[in-house]
Amino acid sequence: MGRILLASVMAAVVALTGATTAKASNYNDYYKPCYKKVVCYETVTCWEARTESYTKYVTKYDHCGRPYTCEVVCYRDVKVPYKKVVPVVKWAKC
Repeated sequence: MGRILLASVMAAVVALTGATTAKASNYNDYYKPCYKKVVCYETVTCWEARTESYTKYVTKYDHCGRPYTCEVVCYRDVKVPYKKVVPVVKWAKC
């Protein structure tokens, strides 16, 4: 009889205080690591293809077979580096 009375008193105390029994999930709820979103900007090197003109000297022949030098404009594709600032999202602990 004494044990039943003691158990009912303990149950009443727990019910009045609103206390709950500890579970494994309560630890994770209270001690979750807090993360906040931080935006950083990094410089990235990108490459762009551009068309560039250059002069080339070519030997041509006239109708009599005599050589002569002539300027010819030619084009080539060149890769040119340029820098670009890009936003990067990182997560930092609170």
